[in-house]
Amino acid sequence: VVKGFDSEAEEAEWIAAEIGRLLEEGFETRDICVVGRTGIEPKRAGKALAAKGIETLEISRDSGDDQARAGVRLANMHRVKGLEFKIVFLIGIRDGRVPLEVAMKSTEDPVEKRNRDLNERALLHVAGTRAAQSLYVTWSETPSRLLG
Repeated sequence: VVKGFDSEAEEAEWIAAEIGRLLEEGFETRDICVVGRTGIEPKRAGKALAAKGIETLEISRDSGDDQARAGVRLANMHRVKGLEFKIVFLIGIRDGRVPLEVAMKSTEDPVEKRNRDLNERALLHVAGTRAAQSLYVTWSETPSRLLG
């Protein structure tokens, strides 16, 4: 599913509603991971999930992913490398965030810029391939140029 929204709040509300629907269909919270380029996007979605009474679990550098614990997983793209989930929501895939504008503008060297662009593309690819059954890609405002 590829879907855009007018605002980040609208995006987060839709994600929470869609996850609620998936849980009603029989998926477990641990089957679902919400992934953003940075930790900001998943935390925003986590607030919308909490408002609906849906438990979450943040995957951090220190905690890793404890499969025994319940909760929709929340992570940045770097944290999901090597993991797999039945359903992945790649969220906030918008202009300025993916590729991450700060990373792209921190050098004037054309070779370094190209390498950073390739790294951002690879990071998006790896995050998307963490989905075993279903992948959702969402954004607000203007979609990332990488969605083409």
